[in-house]
Amino acid sequence: MKRRDFIKVSATGLAGVVGSGFNSCSTPEIISEEGFDLHPFIKEHPEAVFINLTSVKEKTDSNAIYEASYKLAGEMFVKTQNGEGYPNSTKITAKPNWTGFGTGDPNDRTYHMGITTDNYFVEGFLNGVKAKGPQDFFLRECASPDMWEVHGYAQMCTRNNFNLKDLSSKNFWELGNDILFKKVNGVVFKEIGFMAPMNAPDTFLINLAKFKSHSMGITASVKNLQGITGKVFHQFCNGHNNIFKTYDQEYHPYWQPDYMEKVAELHQKHLEAGLPRWNTNDPRLDGSLGMEHWINRMLDSFSVTPTGIKRQQELT
Repeated sequence: MKRRDFIKVSATGLAGVVGSGFNSCSTPEIISEEGFDLHPFIKEHPEAVFINLTSVKEKTDSNAIYEASYKLAGEMFVKTQNGEGYPNSTKITAKPNWTGFGTGDPNDRTYHMGITTDNYFVEGFLNGVKAKGPQDFFLRECASPDMWEVHGYAQMCTRNNFNLKDLSSKNFWELGNDILFKKVNGVVFKEIGFMAPMNAPDTFLINLAKFKSHSMGITASVKNLQGITGKVFHQFCNGHNNIFKTYDQEYHPYWQPDYMEKVAELHQKHLEAGLPRWNTNDPRLDGSLGMEHWINRMLDSFSVTPTGIKRQQELT
C-alpha cells in the first residue's frame, strides 16, 4: 500500500476510533487510564508489510535519520484512553541489531552501517514511541557488550535514560532475576533463558532489525530475535554441534536429549523437498545442516516470543 493510500484510509478509519478510546491528536485531556497502541490500521493488518520512504539524503546525516524515525514512530503509534490498548506502565523492550564487529577505520563513519541498526534510528524511533505515553525502555543485545561504548551504544542509552544492561557475559546461574525461562518443548529446546525483561509479562517488544546478507542468506526480523536470549542459549549459528559434548552440564537439561537426530531427520526431509540453499556446501554451515539447526532453534525461541512490532532498517 502506498503512503498516500495509508494516510487516506487511516484518516477515514480514525474518524470512527478516536471517540472510542484512541487519540491521534496532541490535545491534552484530563482522563484516567491513558495508554498507547499501534495505529488501528496497522493493528488490523498484521499480514501487511509497510515500506517507509524517507527523504534522508546521506546515511551519515544523523539528525535527518533521527527525525525520520521519530516521525515514523509517531505515525505507527497512537495514544489511547479509557483503558484501551496498553497502559503507559508497560515496559518497552527493544532489540536493535548490534554485532561484534571490530573498531575498523576510525575515520570512516560508514564502515559498519551495513550490518547494524543505526544508533540515531533507534534513538529517534524509541523517543517517538515514548512521546505516546510509555516511559520505561529496556534495550537488550547479546553481541559484544565490550564494544558498546566504542560504538556509542552505551552513550545513546545513557542520554535517553534507556536501560542497557550486559546480561550475556554471565551464565544463567549468576543472573538471578535477570534471566527469564520459558518452556518450549520444541525440536531443540525444552526451555529457553531470555535476558529480562524480554518476554516478561506487561512488556511490549519492538524488534529493530537490520535487513542484510548473512551466511544464513538474508537475515532480518526473526534472526535479530536470536539475540534476546542469554549466554550460550543465543549460540544459534554454530553449526550442527552437539552441546552435550561442548556446553557446561548445567545447560544440558534445557536441550532435548535427541535434538541432534531430530534436526538431521528434518534436514534430510528438506533436502529431498528441494528447499532453496539446502544443497549448499558452505563449510560454515556444515553444508546446510547448520541452517537446519539454526532454523529449529529459532522456531523454538520465536514460538514463545510475542512481538509488538517489527521495524526493519533497510541495508545501507
